[in-house]
Amino acid sequence: MVHIKATILSIDDEPLVRESLVAFLEDSGYQMLEAENGEQGLHIIHEQKPDLVICDLHMPVMGGLDVLEQLRKESLDIPFIVVSGAGVIGDAVQALQLGAWDYILKPIVDMATLEHAVFRSLERKQLLNDNENYRSELQESLNILKADQEAGRCMQQQLLPAPRKDIAGYHFSHHVLPSLYLSGDFVDYFRMDDNFIGFYMADVSGHGASSAFVTVLCKSFIDGLVTQYQQQHNQDIIFPEKLFAALNTHLINAKLGKHLTLFYGVIDLAREELHYCASGILPPPLLVNEQGAHYLAHKGMPIGLVPGQPWQAQTIPFKQKAKLILMSDGILEILPQENIDDKQNFLAQFFTEHKTIDIKQALKLLIPESLQTIPDDITLLMVSK
Repeated sequence: MVHIKATILSIDDEPLVRESLVAFLEDSGYQMLEAENGEQGLHIIHEQKPDLVICDLHMPVMGGLDVLEQLRKESLDIPFIVVSGAGVIGDAVQALQLGAWDYILKPIVDMATLEHAVFRSLERKQLLNDNENYRSELQESLNILKADQEAGRCMQQQLLPAPRKDIAGYHFSHHVLPSLYLSGDFVDYFRMDDNFIGFYMADVSGHGASSAFVTVLCKSFIDGLVTQYQQQHNQDIIFPEKLFAALNTHLINAKLGKHLTLFYGVIDLAREELHYCASGILPPPLLVNEQGAHYLAHKGMPIGLVPGQPWQAQTIPFKQKAKLILMSDGILEILPQENIDDKQNFLAQFFTEHKTIDIKQALKLLIPESLQTIPDDITLLMVSK
């Protein structure tokens, strides 16, 4: 038998029994301590902290049951083997109820039985310690991960534009509800110069940190195009179809295994027109005006899937009393209707009846109060003249 190196305390008021037990276990490789009663045994437990206790139940001064009760009060989880005469088996059962790990009947005829009980208790204690260490390490790792995710969330929040912003007579507002700490949804809006405003809503495949990283990559790339335009080096940012093509190539070359759906719009301030491209977004972009709400034409594959994929920009008037509503597909997952068409018809009817509603009011009405968690990120972006 392979022994676990340990210190064992034997508590027994019979010297011959105690000495024979100590001698055998010392020969088996254990370090032994002795006590002739429970009171002395408790003192040794507190002072020397043995790995295991073997204790007779019936002793003067303090018996084994009293020792067990005291250890239980002090919450000392020490492997405890009781030694009991055959005639008092009921006491052994009571000892097990108080927290004893095993029991051995007197007289101990076969010392191998004792050795096996000792080894089994020490092995069990080692497993419990290993599990506790594993749980502690796991909790520490989870705390670190949570802190990292919280830091990532703060960073991502700082990259988002102001929740509400007026730019050259157009009002922008957004709200992002992440399903996890980090979101795969992202929005932005910005003025390029005296002629154009740009804005977009992206929804990256998947969830969590990897998807959030792609939103940062996407923002960095688009910010770079804005800078190039303002420095008169590149005009891709004012042509939605060119931006889509450039971002598609950039994402494929990054080899991240991610793709995204995207709406990107450019408002021509002089013409009061919206030039846009939309790739794979559900529900489609929704335009609300005095006539009601209707979905805009859109087509094209998600970005980051197929090299060389072409996109075609659309142009519509975008004048006073018009509102554009963009929603990520997470909104569809919380609606009660059974199929996509019914969900989209519901949203069109909802915003027809609530033309002046703001984002917070819309989310309050659309998201059921009974919903504890959302299955996917939900983002709304509203742009109005």
